[in-house]
Amino acid sequence: MLVGLVREILLGDRFGTGMELDAYLIAIFLPGFLANGIAAAVASAFLPVFTQEREAQGEAAAVALLSRALTTICVLVLGASILFFVLAPLIVASLAPGVASKTFDLSVSLLRVTLVGGFFWTISGFLRAVLQAERRFLVLGLSNCVTGGTVVLSLTLLTTSMGIYAVAVGMVIGHLVVLFLECFTVRGLLRRLRPEISFRDPAVRRVLHLAAPLMVGMTIAQVRLAVDRVFGSQLEEGTISAFHYARRLEGLSHLVLGASVTAALYPFMSSSVAKGDFAGFRRTIENGMGGLVALLAPLVVMFVFFGRPLVKVLLERGEFGSSSTELTATILFFLAFGTIPFVLNNVLSHGFYAHKSGNLPTLIGVMGLLINVGLCFLLFRPLGAAGLAIAASAHGIVSCGLRLYFLRRFYGVSRGTGFLTMSFRALLAASIAGAVALFSVSFLGGLGDGFGQAFLEVGVGGTVTAVLYLVLGHLFAVAWIREPIRRVRERFAAGGLTRPRAAKESLGGDL
Repeated sequence: MLVGLVREILLGDRFGTGMELDAYLIAIFLPGFLANGIAAAVASAFLPVFTQEREAQGEAAAVALLSRALTTICVLVLGASILFFVLAPLIVASLAPGVASKTFDLSVSLLRVTLVGGFFWTISGFLRAVLQAERRFLVLGLSNCVTGGTVVLSLTLLTTSMGIYAVAVGMVIGHLVVLFLECFTVRGLLRRLRPEISFRDPAVRRVLHLAAPLMVGMTIAQVRLAVDRVFGSQLEEGTISAFHYARRLEGLSHLVLGASVTAALYPFMSSSVAKGDFAGFRRTIENGMGGLVALLAPLVVMFVFFGRPLVKVLLERGEFGSSSTELTATILFFLAFGTIPFVLNNVLSHGFYAHKSGNLPTLIGVMGLLINVGLCFLLFRPLGAAGLAIAASAHGIVSCGLRLYFLRRFYGVSRGTGFLTMSFRALLAASIAGAVALFSVSFLGGLGDGFGQAFLEVGVGGTVTAVLYLVLGHLFAVAWIREPIRRVRERFAAGGLTRPRAAKESLGGDL
């Protein structure tokens, strides 16, 4: 999280919401699509089949499946990368029909550079499933830090001489390093692989059968980002960049909490389903979602009530001026309402994947995307960037509601009212805390409209929100807040009693 934040601060300082960053964001879409759409879908489909193959057929059969799957994805992604390199001008024209010619030319050049990193990124994304199966979570957690760190180094050392190309070079090196770390971590397993492509293997067919609808579903998630670029390119220059900053700030919750929790939960959900332990599956997914709601509620409130001073403190320096702050804060405000639904969408989708069911979440994704595009058409002219953000949040809310409904109907997840009731209480506690915090900072002043005033508002507002949220969450009987507090108190009380007793015994029992 810290590395990602530093990267965004440096991007803002060096490029603001200008043409160069717009061009880079247009270019990086396709490599991201390969990694987060194609590779992520195959990896999600591969993990439950690999787990089942290992438990039912043994280690040798699981290794054979990995050999065939990894060889296939390497060949396909390499071929796609070469094709995209040739078709780069056509791809950029489709993604950003409204950009100026200078931005267009720069986007084409950057796309061809980032496709190299996209290949490493895609293979690395597939290997995440192997790391999950082997329960090697440390490297999974470090991967984003490594890629973000290399971009930070490139921005620091190479921007003066290379401009925006420094970001592209950092991206390529970062994903290469992550791929090396992943291969090194499971080197014992990879040594046993033999390159082979076979579509006749029943296990490979099961992976492909499950991956096909998942690929469509995850492609839809990536197309959501393309929608920002297509419509954003027809608004004022810098809209694409401002959307990027707002999504990064709002998306830190996805990256740090959503992705990490989902990566940890998915192997346990898959294992529970494979063993027929459906009660364990429900318990795992409900506890995971509950914890996410409890953690995200105060963060969402901060985005809504204190978005502008937060953006000012974090990003407003160098090329990132006051106009960039206003545009980014406006987008962040409306995106905040979709933060929790989008994070829960990831967990809920993996609940379907654990049951080897990918068709329904795919259909839900299509419906959500149509809502997103339709609202963009209606709102982007009269409301500008705010209209695009409203459309994105509506997409997340509708998709989350439908996924939860069908997962509840078919697999009993949150069949009672406990999860929804607790979620409402947590959101109510956070909203009241945020409103009180906003009222409190209204008495602050005297520092003008500069950095000092914004820093004071964020600091005081964040502190009041956090403290009051914990108090209200405890009073409202939010189990996800009350239970951790109870455990901390019990542990503290136990520590306070055992230490004197231990000291007494060590001195012969008589003080």
